[in-house]
Amino acid sequence: MLLGGLSDGCDVAAAALATDPMPYPDIDPNHIAEHVIPSFLKVWPVWLLWAGLSLLGLVAGHLWLASSVGDAAATARKWSWITRGLFLLIAVFWITLFVH
Repeated sequence: MLLGGLSDGCDVAAAALATDPMPYPDIDPNHIAEHVIPSFLKVWPVWLLWAGLSLLGLVAGHLWLASSVGDAAATARKWSWITRGLFLLIAVFWITLFVH
């Protein structure tokens, strides 16, 4: 550090009060940010696909569990598989989140 408060190779900025708002540059200088409605119109088919797959999974799971209503042991085994599958799915999502 040099005398007088100037440091080597650093920019010098004026002091400002903490209550003064920071001057932000234009966040989107090229105006490429998406707006809500056009963005929604792009992604709604994917949302509809996921909703359909979720509904299909719920119906398939219900039918699979309903097939063994009288047999408590078979129902317990199926719930065990469902629990393991959901745990594995959550683990994959968390691993994907951390890797990403």
